[in-house]
Amino acid sequence: MLQWLCAKWFGSEEEMFAFARRAVADAPPGSPLGGLVAEAHLEKWLSLDRGDDDVYMTRPDVRAELRAAADRSVRHPAYRRRPG
Repeated sequence: MLQWLCAKWFGSEEEMFAFARRAVADAPPGSPLGGLVAEAHLEKWLSLDRGDDDVYMTRPDVRAELRAAADRSVRHPAYRRRPG
């Protein structure tokens, strides 16, 4: 679904981030869906022109959102590693 919502396919950056953020917010703590936020930021990073792409992932707002998603997902005590 995230790929479908990427601007490179049939969606937009806004739709992609809205979906990823909503999925993480609605998921139970410890869900692996936190990775959707990281994937959305990687898609954004890949779409940037050379020169702009070297600073995107180090921006404080991006880093804070990645940390928050990880805290709700893989860094949460309820997270359980599963096959696949």
